[in-house]
Amino acid sequence: MAPEKPPRTKTQTLSLRLDPKTRFVLEFLAKLNGQSITTVVENAIKRAGAEGQVDPFADNSKIWRDFWDVSEGARQMLLLAEDEFPSDYGDDELRDFIQMHIEFFSETYELANPDRINLTILWPNIEHYLSMWHETRRNDPWQAGLEMAEALAAAKVDPPDWPRATKEPPEPKNTSFGGSFDKEIDDEIPF
Repeated sequence: MAPEKPPRTKTQTLSLRLDPKTRFVLEFLAKLNGQSITTVVENAIKRAGAEGQVDPFADNSKIWRDFWDVSEGARQMLLLAEDEFPSDYGDDELRDFIQMHIEFFSETYELANPDRINLTILWPNIEHYLSMWHETRRNDPWQAGLEMAEALAAAKVDPPDWPRATKEPPEPKNTSFGGSFDKEIDDEIPF
């Protein structure tokens, strides 16, 4: 007999505290438009989201769709990669941890290019790894990475070489096809 598949989560619960006047406005709009309260709130959020830009003064400012991914870890990394996006201490701390262990989270060593397979395995325990790093980094800065490497290996995914040979994270890989490659092709074009 095939194992039961867990049901897909299509919605999530959000609890709000509203003053009586705001609650009345919400109920009024719902009845006026023949919608549920949830639909009124969802539509208002979508309208606000369409207008929300990271840098409204930039020509090509990013909006929420530029950061959306089904993977929570990928979403977080994409937001952390955006210098113009507001961050708090927790965000900065997470960014520092990921950058110090970037080979676990990105094959190109860039926040803006998350490794979805590794994130699927590691992200559910990211708070644990971050906490371990805080506790051990003065005495053993490699410990959190060793545990992440074990988690990847247990999932039959090749972990990066860890501990790495240097103290500093690797430089981002050049993923463009510029340079001599283009020149070689141009040299062989017969016209």
